[in-house]
Amino acid sequence: SQTQTSSPSSSPSATPTPSASVTPESTTQPVAKPEQGTEAVAALDKLTVAEESGSDTYDREQFKHWVSKNSSGCDTRFAVLVTESLVKTKISGCTVISGEWKSVYDGQTVTDPKKLDIDHMIPLKEAWESGASQWDATKREAFANDLDFAPSLVAVTAGSNRSKSDRDPAGYIPTDTSNRCSYAANWIAVKTKWNLSLDSAEKTAIREQLNSCGTGEQ
Repeated sequence: SQTQTSSPSSSPSATPTPSASVTPESTTQPVAKPEQGTEAVAALDKLTVAEESGSDTYDREQFKHWVSKNSSGCDTRFAVLVTESLVKTKISGCTVISGEWKSVYDGQTVTDPKKLDIDHMIPLKEAWESGASQWDATKREAFANDLDFAPSLVAVTAGSNRSKSDRDPAGYIPTDTSNRCSYAANWIAVKTKWNLSLDSAEKTAIREQLNSCGTGEQ
């Protein structure tokens, strides 16, 4: 997706503190718990199918992202890194210095946060073309900083994020084959939450992926 910033997070509103460790909210990477099996297919079929539109009016700046509105007082990138780390993170102020993350797109284990991007599961451009162009600025900001729904934002290697870019599942699937089924289900879950449409090629690709997981029906 076009959601990248591979430098540690820093929030100008927070006062730096001595280095400390922060325990993630769970001891395992927060894997989304989207609807599975036939329920995932049912959710897919409930999404509106429509041609994408608005590509010529998209501007990334229309989605204010990495804001400092979470309980830590630090920005969204910081919150995702702390939450998704498999071990206690070492932090200084609003900067994450170290931790351990599993990049679910390519399966790599990463301990240096500078090598990670925070990716929007639904790329901002994809969202814009699927309905977000009709939202107001407040809703677009909420989408871009959605910490309330685990599938929305994921910490992944910078390389895998750039490989995905702003492509939907018709153009990109994770190279980590063990994550392809959950990727398809998470894509559906986020589009469902935000009532975003999908185009016919996108829907076909997702259904085929679910079929390969033994969860779909033709």
